[in-house]
Amino acid sequence: MVTQGAWPTDVSDARTATSVTVTVYEGALPLFSANANMSIQGQSSATQNKKGYKFKFTNPTTGNKLQIKIGDWFPSSKWDVKGYAVDRTLVRDAVSSALWRKIRRTGTFPGNLIAPMSAWQYWDTVDLDTHASALFSTDGFPVEVWNGSTFSYLGVWRTGADIDDFLMDDANRAHIFMQPQHAGTMWDHAFTGGDWSISSPKIKKYTDQMDISKAAPDVQAAGTRIMQWCMDVRSGGVDMRVTYPFFIDLQSWIDYILFCEVSGNEDAVQNNFNMLTWDNMRWHLCAYDMDETFGIVFNTTPATAAPDQIGFIMNRNTQSLWAGTNFFQMFFQHFMPELRARWAELRRSGAISYTTISALVTQQTSMIDPAMMQQDLANYPPYGTDVVNFGSAGRCSYTYILDWANQRIAWIDAQWGYSG
Repeated sequence: MVTQGAWPTDVSDARTATSVTVTVYEGALPLFSANANMSIQGQSSATQNKKGYKFKFTNPTTGNKLQIKIGDWFPSSKWDVKGYAVDRTLVRDAVSSALWRKIRRTGTFPGNLIAPMSAWQYWDTVDLDTHASALFSTDGFPVEVWNGSTFSYLGVWRTGADIDDFLMDDANRAHIFMQPQHAGTMWDHAFTGGDWSISSPKIKKYTDQMDISKAAPDVQAAGTRIMQWCMDVRSGGVDMRVTYPFFIDLQSWIDYILFCEVSGNEDAVQNNFNMLTWDNMRWHLCAYDMDETFGIVFNTTPATAAPDQIGFIMNRNTQSLWAGTNFFQMFFQHFMPELRARWAELRRSGAISYTTISALVTQQTSMIDPAMMQQDLANYPPYGTDVVNFGSAGRCSYTYILDWANQRIAWIDAQWGYSG
């Protein structure tokens, strides 16, 4: 993709956009041109040397929003281009998202639909629920980013986690979609809007992490209900096995835990996941934003983040210096038979296997021109003082990811006695 115009520099909460024109090419063949508002994307990534950007496209003739459809993805006028200053291979996030979807789609109908049947049937009278390509996550592919005739960097053109991809209707007050935002102690206190970014339902004059107790008391009540249950489980005030059907979709939470374990997704306990309900009652988890996986762990060395040394990351009381307790630990206490049985099922099906992960990694890496990767590294030197230490030095290579995944699967197999 080639932009024309000044790139944004505002990393404040305002994220002031600049106006650019964008032409997207497949090789030398131009696919389309459009105007766009371009702003800096992300939270911690906004402080890195190699930033991500958000593009909101408009028709250059009419000025209206320009819906762009790529492959089987839903059309959207908003797209992200991720810089991935931490994961310089560029592939971890897309590979992890694809692996999570493969895990969630393994099983018998209708349990393999990711969302409950009722969430699909909600759209029957609107469009016959023709949402087969709903991602319930993000997806992306490598892209060269130029400004005029100057190469800037290699990034990933990525879907934006729009609510359409989650079968959400933001006019329906029971469709609640929220993501914790570096909420280190979220499992230790009552629900507060300050811990979350809420994408559905619509809330008047909403801004991320605002107090919603007055603006959306119904959403506040739903959030309070689930988080109070989580605290009651931790304190022993309720029986988790007896009460869980009224609060969570167990398969969704078990699959999320197993995915995080096999991918080493340690940034997924109080941050970087989506929590959703389509009925205001039972909550599901969807994986999100996974560039810190397969050996990249904040403030570690390759030795301490080795697949046979890091341990069960979801079975710890805390996963970092700033984090509080870890609710996912409760599943290891109360649902260990289910965790082990589902692991065995996913291994037998091949959903979790070296072959599967290798194919996903190769699919992404094969789209990258090695010469452009060399230039990308020259333009934005990795692991310097302008990149937060997320433990990525020495861990950004194609073969490192494959080796880490292979050893991690073997380690979990050994812990749970799976032998095929």
